[in-house]
Amino acid sequence: MFSLRFVPTFNVMCLMLFVANFQTQPTWSLLDQTAMTMLVHIGGVYGKQRLYGAVGYGIGGYFAGLMAAAVGIAWCFNMVLGLSVISLFILLRFIPAYQPDEGGTKTDYLQSLAIIWDQPDVLILFIVVLLAGVMGGLIDNFLFLWYFNLSGNDTRLVGVIIATETISELPLFFFSNKIFERFGTPNCIIFSVVAYGVRMIVYTYAHNPWVWLPFEVLHGMTFGLLWAAFTNYVFQSSPEGTEGTMIGLLTAVQKGMGAACSTLMGGYMYEHFGGRVMWGTGAFVVFPAAILFSLIFAWLAREYPEKSAATREKWGSSSSLCSIDINDRITKKNGYTEIDGVPEIA
Repeated sequence: MFSLRFVPTFNVMCLMLFVANFQTQPTWSLLDQTAMTMLVHIGGVYGKQRLYGAVGYGIGGYFAGLMAAAVGIAWCFNMVLGLSVISLFILLRFIPAYQPDEGGTKTDYLQSLAIIWDQPDVLILFIVVLLAGVMGGLIDNFLFLWYFNLSGNDTRLVGVIIATETISELPLFFFSNKIFERFGTPNCIIFSVVAYGVRMIVYTYAHNPWVWLPFEVLHGMTFGLLWAAFTNYVFQSSPEGTEGTMIGLLTAVQKGMGAACSTLMGGYMYEHFGGRVMWGTGAFVVFPAAILFSLIFAWLAREYPEKSAATREKWGSSSSLCSIDINDRITKKNGYTEIDGVPEIA
């Protein structure tokens, strides 16, 4: 990413972005898997660990906006390089590399895929993930440009938006497990998809970004709560030994397929029809489809205990999400030791 500041043409920049994202995007699923594995060993809650990433994103985004306005955008790339070196040092020096016990469960990969295929709730969930990825991709790729244009090229607005979004993430990441226990993971996904729809509608009709800025607190639901719900549900419903693969697939569907579709189609609509048509498509086409499949997923998730019994009998696997305590699930994961105090995932 640092080398982008030296790129002379748009075509070369696209090539550099492809190479950079090809290398960096898989790290998100690897970081999630590493966090989950560490929690198995030391105890804790995923959402409470993930919020530190939100804090860093918010602080970095806010100061990057100030830096770009004060001394130019080139210094933002210098900041990225410096922080990357520091992060690499911490990762290599202080983060342990946990390995599964030799006596852990060995799962055939094709059989694992067959188990996933036999879980309709997970399959429908991935459709919801794809549609959420489309709406999230529109926001990630075009929101700053849209508000930047509406505000008369005010760079301060970008930093304020990032700070607002980050603050909204923190309580939802921190209390995500309590929220799942209170409302259930399927309902939390429905609430978050509705929040996506509200954001799409707001962007469609917004004229003064400073007036509509308070709606950015919904980012806490559309990213913080929704990503924690997706990650926990997929991790818990994955066959033993395939958790990393399934989280990688989750990331690929949401941030790969979904974001790619939104970038290509959204960019075309933004250029030829304007931003309001693009946001309107998200609000009145993508959002209704997402809420429909979310409701189907919620219904299947309620039916899942009965269906999971047939799955266990067929494959000899224990993968029920709705009727199993996470401590029992952790005990069986790759031979790791049970960790007390990890709360139940709804």
